[in-house]
Amino acid sequence: MNRTINQIILSKAPEVRHGGKDLSRFSLMHPQKLYLRPCLAFVIALSLLFAASAASAATDPYAVAKPLRGRQSASTAVASDRYFEFHSGFWINMHLFLLEEALTRKAGRDTGREAEFTNDSSISATLSGNEKTNWDAAVAYYQQNLIGLDLVANDRMRIIKNTLENFEDQASLRLSHLDPRLVRVLNSAAPVYRAHWWTAHDRANRAWIAAVSPLVDSDGDSLTQKIATAYETTWPDSPVRVDVVAYANDSGAFTSLLPTRIVISSMDPGNQKLAAEEALFHEGSHALIEKAGNLLLSDFAVHRKKAPPELLHAILYFSAGYFMKELHPDYIPYAKANGLWQQPAWKGFHEAIVKDWQPHLEGQASLSEAVSRLVSDVIASRN
Repeated sequence: MNRTINQIILSKAPEVRHGGKDLSRFSLMHPQKLYLRPCLAFVIALSLLFAASAASAATDPYAVAKPLRGRQSASTAVASDRYFEFHSGFWINMHLFLLEEALTRKAGRDTGREAEFTNDSSISATLSGNEKTNWDAAVAYYQQNLIGLDLVANDRMRIIKNTLENFEDQASLRLSHLDPRLVRVLNSAAPVYRAHWWTAHDRANRAWIAAVSPLVDSDGDSLTQKIATAYETTWPDSPVRVDVVAYANDSGAFTSLLPTRIVISSMDPGNQKLAAEEALFHEGSHALIEKAGNLLLSDFAVHRKKAPPELLHAILYFSAGYFMKELHPDYIPYAKANGLWQQPAWKGFHEAIVKDWQPHLEGQASLSEAVSRLVSDVIASRN
């Protein structure tokens, strides 16, 4: 897949909002859904297939090109089915919570999860002695070294994320091959996080997994078949790893590729009940859209036009929401419930997708026919 297609897939308009909140300030994270600043996560992931991590080490001394260690067996999963393997790992949860703390302390950021984070942040204000010293040192490290890096597109952040996921709840990161400075601050902060936050975060994660698993068991066969058919491909043969965390990013979840891994927040209000199921299958769809992306790019090129960077993600939203509503007629898809179709950056998308893409989802048009018609109508709506 080429660079331009990935910019189409993984991009964000500056005015994007989530639940009525402006997300444009939160430039670090690659989000679950639309909320992406222009980034190259997809193409970087693909390039790693050929260049491996040695190239990363050449340009970033902290993106160490060694195999990731840590337990990677499904035996560490909280739950697993044919489609997803759910984890609640200590290290990845602490990592993302530290990012949340670092960003908020530095910028006074409106998190979009005020109730949950206000409670968690108030605990850090009560720390004293060595606990305060070690926790503040970790937050300071994240402020100085990590909060300016894209969580998925940046090789260093991707390696940190995957490594911490693999280490699950191991006692130490000593064998992780991560930057020794990061290892020191995380190992020092770990007892503080475990004493004051981890029990509640892990409980929330496990409750979320217990709530969403029956939905996936009931709907998974239908959703995976329909989504894969829509993109003229197949769902992954093995269950997709899902790391459930207290804090993911402002949009509640994100996906990295090669391997496909989903990170999703258990405490985000937008990830509850049926919306949690839509989020999972939306995220899983990111691994399926290469053919659709190529067709979209090619058809815009025929018209000598540049593809709107948000369009393919709007298609992902519409498709996952459409198939969810087929199974649950009273369900309001995420994009509609959160006003995404009204964003200026999505001007003309909904009407064109309903007219040209929905017939494809209903089996009345091929993928190439649907994309061709959609491109023509989107161009017409913007002239």
